[in-house]
Amino acid sequence: MKRWGAVLFVVGVLLLVVGLAAAVWGGVRAFSSVTSAVESASSMPGGTGTITLERGEQATVYQETSSVDPTAACQVTGPGGERLRLTRSTELSGSTGEGNYANVGSFEAPRSGTYTVTCAGGETLLGPSLDFTAIGGGTLGVVLGLVGAGLGFVLVIVGAVLWFVGRSRGNTATTTPAGGSYPPPGTPPPPPPSS
Repeated sequence: MKRWGAVLFVVGVLLLVVGLAAAVWGGVRAFSSVTSAVESASSMPGGTGTITLERGEQATVYQETSSVDPTAACQVTGPGGERLRLTRSTELSGSTGEGNYANVGSFEAPRSGTYTVTCAGGETLLGPSLDFTAIGGGTLGVVLGLVGAGLGFVLVIVGAVLWFVGRSRGNTATTTPAGGSYPPPGTPPPPPPSS
């Protein structure tokens, strides 16, 4: 029991450390991918900006997050004058060092050309779309890291209990309650007293 307790304790500590490291790595990766997308976006002075896209490329509108600013309402006009809708599948946010920004929505270019975005509301930026692969990988790293750390914590507790119980049983197994020693295994019993 003592040996298994020690093994579980060591495995638990390793899982706890690796799990926490994976969770931190995942969180940093997800946050940095959002932040880099926001940092590479261009400001839209007067609420209007343009971006040139190839067919199938995506762009995202970001808004400075502030309790004072209303949510920006934006319109996208394609190279042929067609209107496109912004869609938002997530409410992720990031920082440029000067302020915090959240995504208002994204659109995909149906054909190559220059797209014009006009927004009313808070201060907005126009730039590349979020890297959902990096964000998804980072989020998965956080979840798996926390699960691994939780399992490691449980193994540390169970291993410590088994280790210390095994140690204390090993110590009490070699002495009698009165303080004398047990005979070694295989020792014949003492002869009965003669009458």
